[in-house]
Amino acid sequence: NTRPVSQQENPPMKALYSETGGLPINLTFRKICSRCGRQRAEHGEFGFGNKCCFSTCGRCGSDLKLHEENGESMGVSCKLAEKLDDNKLRICSKDYDKMLEELSERAKAKILQKEQREMRLREMRHREIEMLHNEQLFIADQRHIHHREMHPNGIYGPQNRFH
Repeated sequence: NTRPVSQQENPPMKALYSETGGLPINLTFRKICSRCGRQRAEHGEFGFGNKCCFSTCGRCGSDLKLHEENGESMGVSCKLAEKLDDNKLRICSKDYDKMLEELSERAKAKILQKEQREMRLREMRHREIEMLHNEQLFIADQRHIHHREMHPNGIYGPQNRFH
């Protein structure tokens, strides 16, 4: 989408976005681990992404073994709560969705601030260019006035000076 973020509609959280790997808009796998689904900050000094050391899912809290037994992947795309019809896992999953939504909103706010800052800079540059143009026009007018004062009868003076 080429429109600024401020003009984009926010689709519902439940929708999966193929271009973001299931993450809500404005989030990337630089912030959320593609393996376990936790935030980068939660990993501390442990690996992140394909080097992730967590053996539990960030979405539902279940371990890797349970996910493998049920053919589910851990993290953002985990559907174990729905598959097992487990209320405890559903609560964890809903909390995870809220966390993702908050992160997405923060990321969107950051992008909006950047867009507004860039817009203010463009406006300032435009005003500066306009002021420079007006200054050049003023200088040209001053030169013209000065020239007319120095040569009131035209460039070459009066044609018939002594007649």
